[in-house]
Amino acid sequence: MWPWVRLSWWAIAAVIGVVGADRLAAPAWAWLVLAALAALARPAPRTARLMVIVAALAAAWTAIRSPVAAPPPGVIVDDRDVDVLDGVVVGPLTALAGATGAIVEVGDAAVWVTIDGPPRAWPGDRVRVVGRLFRPRGYRNPGGVDRAAVARNRGADYELHALGLTVVEAAARWSPWRAPARLAARLSTRIADAGGDPVGNALVRAIVVGDRSALDDGTDDAWRAAGVYHALSVSGLHLAVVALFAFAALTWLFAWIPAIGGRIAPRRLAALVSLPLAIGYTLVTGGQVATVRALVVVAVMLVGAWSDRRAAITDALGLAALIAIGDRPSVVFDPSFQLSFAAALTLVVAGRGRAPTIGRWWRRAAAAIGGAIRTSWIVTLTTAPITAWHFGQVSLGGVVGNLIVGPALELCALPIAVVGAITPGLGGPLLDLAIAVAGLTARAIAALAPLTPTLEVRAPTGLELAAALALALAWAAARYGARRWPLALAVIAAVALCGSWYAHRGHRHPTLTVTFLDVGQGDAALIEFPDGAVWLVDAGGAPGAGPVAAQLAPGRAVVAVLRARGIRRIDVAIVSHPHPDHYLGLLAVAAAVPIGELWDAADGEPPTLDGVRDGDPAAPRGGARSYQAVAEALVVAGTRRIHPALGVHRQGDVVVEVLAPRYDGRAEATTDPVASVNDNSLVVRIGRGASSVLLLGDVEAEGEEALVAAGLGAATVVKAPHHGSPTSSSPALIAATRPRWVVMSLGRANRFRFPSPAVVARWRAADATVLRTDLHGAVTVTLDRRGGVGVSTFDAPADETWAGPRVIMPR
Repeated sequence: MWPWVRLSWWAIAAVIGVVGADRLAAPAWAWLVLAALAALARPAPRTARLMVIVAALAAAWTAIRSPVAAPPPGVIVDDRDVDVLDGVVVGPLTALAGATGAIVEVGDAAVWVTIDGPPRAWPGDRVRVVGRLFRPRGYRNPGGVDRAAVARNRGADYELHALGLTVVEAAARWSPWRAPARLAARLSTRIADAGGDPVGNALVRAIVVGDRSALDDGTDDAWRAAGVYHALSVSGLHLAVVALFAFAALTWLFAWIPAIGGRIAPRRLAALVSLPLAIGYTLVTGGQVATVRALVVVAVMLVGAWSDRRAAITDALGLAALIAIGDRPSVVFDPSFQLSFAAALTLVVAGRGRAPTIGRWWRRAAAAIGGAIRTSWIVTLTTAPITAWHFGQVSLGGVVGNLIVGPALELCALPIAVVGAITPGLGGPLLDLAIAVAGLTARAIAALAPLTPTLEVRAPTGLELAAALALALAWAAARYGARRWPLALAVIAAVALCGSWYAHRGHRHPTLTVTFLDVGQGDAALIEFPDGAVWLVDAGGAPGAGPVAAQLAPGRAVVAVLRARGIRRIDVAIVSHPHPDHYLGLLAVAAAVPIGELWDAADGEPPTLDGVRDGDPAAPRGGARSYQAVAEALVVAGTRRIHPALGVHRQGDVVVEVLAPRYDGRAEATTDPVASVNDNSLVVRIGRGASSVLLLGDVEAEGEEALVAAGLGAATVVKAPHHGSPTSSSPALIAATRPRWVVMSLGRANRFRFPSPAVVARWRAADATVLRTDLHGAVTVTLDRRGGVGVSTFDAPADETWAGPRVIMPR
């Protein structure tokens, strides 16, 4: 039996219980019955019974905490109306890029409220917020971020971006976060006023008080590429460094004071004083998962130092996990929780039994550097399955990056900056030094980032995750002295990993797959051909959404799907028409994968300087880049721009037919100068066997009339034109296409009030099943060689019109 302490086993059991509750969705009483049965199962070993009891209790607690609170009385969630909510700010404040976030408790509901600018209220204040209340959702696609899970990990039931916020009553309720939040704001301001290198200043604010509002996208991208992104926020290591320096400094100080050193051991008194300092620092920095985990470990170590007893780190980690799960069971699914504990356990196991190096200083230094590199590699390997699962990436640069960031930023700049921030007199020079060191560190990471490989990988399968966990357990068992079974387990796991990798390497599905992605109020359809080719029709976009990152968010949602599917290239990208909600996301896609060809319609008349006609609704809004600029950026990156010929294009046994726009008898798709941008949409039909999928862009009445007049035939699946607007989906179009399914790409509670109820009714009256990305998430259509069609949705339907995934043969 390994010398693991019981709390570690209990933590593992609790994690198993939370996962079981999430997968099985059994009521709390059923789990309590299981716990009682385990307690009565006397013949079973005591350890096994305790593990089952802890797992069942954790599952019961998860079931109790899972239901979402009812919305505030009189408020309709997910509608288009502006809501007014009265509540109390609870929990810490979070400094975001150009905004502030906090939990506002409104009745029984917890609402994650964000508002532009610095804090306007403090924890404990009663406030009135104005905005639209939503259920957390995000983009519901394969590989996408589960915004509902993110909100649960924050402790929120709903989300609201405040258009206005007013403090009704200051300090209406006591909150332990109030004073720390105000102190954090003062310290952040003090650091910001110190000036110096802008990036270095932003880094110091981030690592000292958790204020990431001044970090730009370039810094984020560089540090992520270098594998040291974790250092951009207050992590567990930061707290450990602060607590260690405080403990060492206080021990030295108390030893030099005779009145103290002669009565009580300086080490014991330093431990007693350092503990509240560590707690205070955790509160000031917002109580993140990694920081709370480190606080528990530090507290156990300090209590051990005070009581002259040796504490086991595994015991402390187990206690930290149990506390986190007890506070919020959903934290088990949080990447921060998983990465934090996986890295901490790896460090514990890797450091076991390592003898100190003796000899000259250069020999000790070389051994320390070698040990750091070896440990960094091991941490990279053990956390790789987690980063691959959540982010579709594995960064190998952390092995070198941590050698720079650790000594320079975390061991040097951080303690100097903390002392400088809390000592106004001496703090000026210290802050200047810390900011300078942070700035030099940022330059080194920026130079390192292009040289370090970041692997874009598909999400691992369940078998691969289990095999990776088995390998980690085998390695840990070997480190703790087990000899025989770890080797057998490692061999089995390695064979499973290699077999799964080979099975999925270059795997081609025998079906034609068209996935209509959820990109909000925009269009994007991913087409995967049986021969392995990948096409993309439109890529979404959020013009006028604010910063560039927000405008490109739909495109990043497309990238997440590509990573989840293991797609590393787009062979053809089609832009149906130059409206930003169709083309803007291509910038994010092109930054992630190469695009071979860009298909769009030729212009029937010379374009203006910005690529759109005068007075055209295609003109970009809110600083969005024009289509001409986006197309030119793709061409510079190596994409061939093509105006496709009207008619049939073949891709293996799949027929791609370009139907519109037609102008002046030209052979290639060409826009009509007198028609609207929507009616000049590039219309494509993709068929296999006797079944087909028709993508109509945003054509409206005039464009539909031209299509029908040109002999538009039936289609099995139709992408509803113009998001189901009342100016589209004419009776003539519906009669000509006669589809079994109609897909509408929509943003939740969009400002256009799409789809039109009359349009939905017309499609349903023609015996078509209407599927909506705002309700069902991504919609996937598969066509086999014989023309059989399968349709499935990412989310379960919210109405009775759809019976779920099914496959039909063509009529």
